[in-house]
Amino acid sequence: MTKIDTRQVPAQVVITSFGYLHQDAPQADLTIDARRALRNPHHEPSMRELTGHDAAVARHVLDTPGARGLIARTANLARGLVEDLPPGRQVTVATGCASGRHRAVDRTTTRHAVVKHLLSAT
Repeated sequence: MTKIDTRQVPAQVVITSFGYLHQDAPQADLTIDARRALRNPHHEPSMRELTGHDAAVARHVLDTPGARGLIARTANLARGLVEDLPPGRQVTVATGCASGRHRAVDRTTTRHAVVKHLLSAT
């Protein structure tokens, strides 16, 4: 779990990933189910043992048609929640896939894109 405290927005954003096969979705303000939205690297034999921290997996997932739009919309939703909250309030974004190993891991889904969007928006 990563906590990001920005200067441009008064609330804190917590972004987490999880696997539906291992646990229920955590309590969150936004929950993204990546199982149907993003390609599953597990279906590629060369990527089965890799994780979302590996560049090849990140490229594979982000090359899914609609992936970048999903990230942008998630970032906009998170930004809207942050802007409407009092200072110090926390917004949690959770992204889940089947195992939590490929698509839900930070670099393959929303984490960096949401943070980048929050930091660059005025």
